[in-house]
Amino acid sequence: MTSVNNNTIHREIVRRTEELRCLLEQLIAIPSPPGSESEALEFVRDLLRFLGLATSWVHLERTGLEKHPAFVPSGARQGRNLLAVWGAPKAKPGRYPVLFNGHIDVVPPGADSCWTSPPYQATEREGRIYGNGAADMKGGIACLLYVLWMLIEGGFKPRKPVAVEIVVDEERLGNGTLANILAGVSAEQAIFLEPSGCDRIVSGHRGAIIFRISLRGQGSELCSRGTSPTIASHLVDVFDALERWKSKRRQMCAERLSKDRADRAPLYFGRIEGGHWFSSPLGDIQIDGVLGYVPGECFEDVKSAFCEHLGSMPKLGPLMQDGKLAISLDRGFVEPSVTPPDGALVTSLQSAAATVLGEEPTAECCENSGCDIRLRRLYDSDCECVWYGPGGSRCHQSDECVSAEEMVKVSQVLAEWIIRECGG
Repeated sequence: MTSVNNNTIHREIVRRTEELRCLLEQLIAIPSPPGSESEALEFVRDLLRFLGLATSWVHLERTGLEKHPAFVPSGARQGRNLLAVWGAPKAKPGRYPVLFNGHIDVVPPGADSCWTSPPYQATEREGRIYGNGAADMKGGIACLLYVLWMLIEGGFKPRKPVAVEIVVDEERLGNGTLANILAGVSAEQAIFLEPSGCDRIVSGHRGAIIFRISLRGQGSELCSRGTSPTIASHLVDVFDALERWKSKRRQMCAERLSKDRADRAPLYFGRIEGGHWFSSPLGDIQIDGVLGYVPGECFEDVKSAFCEHLGSMPKLGPLMQDGKLAISLDRGFVEPSVTPPDGALVTSLQSAAATVLGEEPTAECCENSGCDIRLRRLYDSDCECVWYGPGGSRCHQSDECVSAEEMVKVSQVLAEWIIRECGG
């Protein structure tokens, strides 16, 4: 291990920020929606190989994904992840002391007309860099690549291997990271580069169950041409029931967690489909959404309570009995996960960050969105996991952006942590 001056590294990170921006610009310019990640993966692979890291591919279809209880049927069954290792002659499965995880897939940007600037062209305005996937999580990946670059150029050589996994399919609930675990890629500590913000370390998150509510029209309704109510008239009853569930869950979470974390088990829906022609009565209607639950709650209990809640509504219960309303809760799920906030990974990252930022970041043990950390936490021998990456806004939406200042600070913190944890 070659000794380096921490302050020199920090100064270089600040001095050469244009190179950090350039990395993010190149990542944003390569579209990588779920199922189309190869070009972006190859870009990262080529850079890591240029820096001297050993790389290899992990192919999803060779790992027995479909037999695992955490397999998501709606996610990827094929594709590949990138594994790179710094400080070892080969990248191969094993239990690594330190692992960084980044997912290269991003939520598609939607219509270009919804963006203020082109989604695949990184654009900086008022200290924020805009582009598809800027915050979630190409900004975090750019920070890690930049840190490795600065450390290697600065002569730092880790005394223990540092693994980097760039995975696919996180946005479809995690078959990519699961495939790496099943292939034998294991870790004692893992940092996920999700957008936490430089002043916050996330060590746990709520769970989520994908639901579908189906309203089923009858043939007579399609022929009535407005002479009788159609199944669409019950949409307002469904929405009312969902709002009542949200209120009930806030109270339950306030009792289980605290009042300021009462929104950690949200319910929301992002898609409604129905009908086949603008002048035809609606037949079947499908409402897809996410049902949240928190650490300590039982997956099956939450599903049962949700179904009982809808069935107890005066206008929905009869529809369920008649088969006109059905609930599906087997479309995929994310399990809640918690790494102890007083564990070695959280405290060491806080200490490194305090050196850079002047104060310790807070540790959030129940974030109100999920990510792949639960897979390593639950299925990789209690691997200590956190997410820590540059903050941004509008993830999964138009005008997604990441803070340029946050990218610099997070890069400094990651460099400080690597030097401390993997140095002499």
